Amino acid sequence: MVEVKRESEGKSGNAFNQVARNLLNDFMKESSNPDGTTLFGAVGIVALVKFYKKVLLDGALELFHLERLYVETDVTTI
Repeated sequence: MVEVKRESEGKSGNAFNQVARNLLNDFMKESSNPDGTTLFGAVGIVALVKFYKKVLLDGALELFHLERLYVETDVTTI
């Protein structure tokens, strides 16, 4: 699951995490994968990307990569 947002969504750490909680968490909960499966997702706001993971069904949404990555300069890592 990848969700890309416009700049008006904000680029702070809190904005990324809020978008992730609102979008990725809900979509991941709807997965038909069995409990215990780890799902991965990304939130991108303009050129910044953060990656998240969640263990189904009730695991916490966690950062998979601890820093925001920039599409232009971190494309190899992404």
